[in-house]
Amino acid sequence: MGEISAVVVSYASGSELLTCVGSLLGSAEVKEVVIVDNGPPGSELPAIADPRVRVVNPGDNLGFAGGANAGARETTGEILLFVNPDVALQPSAIEGLAARLRDRPGACSPVIEVAADGSSEHGITVDLFLIRRLPPREDDQRTALFVSGCCLATNRSVFAAIGGFDQRYFMFCEDLEYCWQVWRRGFEVSVADDVRAHHEGGGSTPGGYVRDGHVMVSEFRIALRERNSIAAVISCAPGRWLWLLLLCGLARLLGAAAAALVLGRSSLATELMKALAWNVRELHGSLARRRHGRIDRGGEMRAWRRIQWRCYALSLLRVYGRPMFADSAEPVA
Repeated sequence: MGEISAVVVSYASGSELLTCVGSLLGSAEVKEVVIVDNGPPGSELPAIADPRVRVVNPGDNLGFAGGANAGARETTGEILLFVNPDVALQPSAIEGLAARLRDRPGACSPVIEVAADGSSEHGITVDLFLIRRLPPREDDQRTALFVSGCCLATNRSVFAAIGGFDQRYFMFCEDLEYCWQVWRRGFEVSVADDVRAHHEGGGSTPGGYVRDGHVMVSEFRIALRERNSIAAVISCAPGRWLWLLLLCGLARLLGAAAAALVLGRSSLATELMKALAWNVRELHGSLARRRHGRIDRGGEMRAWRRIQWRCYALSLLRVYGRPMFADSAEPVA
């Protein structure tokens, strides 16, 4: 029996969930699959007849971060694999992730192939204003600040040291904050370049992918990403650089709110200002995450060197110049 515990956070996922769980069960390394059912009342999960599969119903929609933590508490494997229900992996990919974490504890992911826009994701970094996917390069594993939570593997011991995902986030940027915390504790975040995962994209909530040359977005997605990215900076950025990143984040949020008003999207502007107020209210919690556990100063700087200093703010005009807004309702994982 394997040593990997897989956690799938589901929200009315349907047939995609069957494909995802089937791909996980194809690996002998997978000891158990825990499905966290965040679905609305009356929704039903597809029946999966396998003794390795268990369903956890928290009784409420905990979002991805809270659902992932709840699922992890029900598992016993030494390696935790968090997978979105619209992701499928080959057995060799699962085994490759496990092998990497045995040699290099921390967090890792395969190369993510996104069906929604035909892109591939080789880890992710941030610059002063934007979160950016990394292109394929020989040194991907040395440049990624974080890897996507749609398929993220980590050692249980590391997960415990960090305290899991910050479940205040609900969804979006919890993977950024978690991986940044991995670096801060002297572990490593990497991409297994030799394995792949297939990700449909946009399965939990609309948006987040390119269509007709533009990013598909929703007000819900924008507001949560802005809110949570500022919280992640407060929780993780080295003290001497904290104010720089924080000021850039605030400038981005306020600029987005002003643009929303100009575009006639007053509801988005309101949600962005609520995001700012949330960070003020939650400052104590963000600072608590910053101080939690043993911090390795060398790890802090290794994370900092993965932030790209080239400023991509002008690409906002190209990418969001004519955004296509998805349904702003909130079907979330």
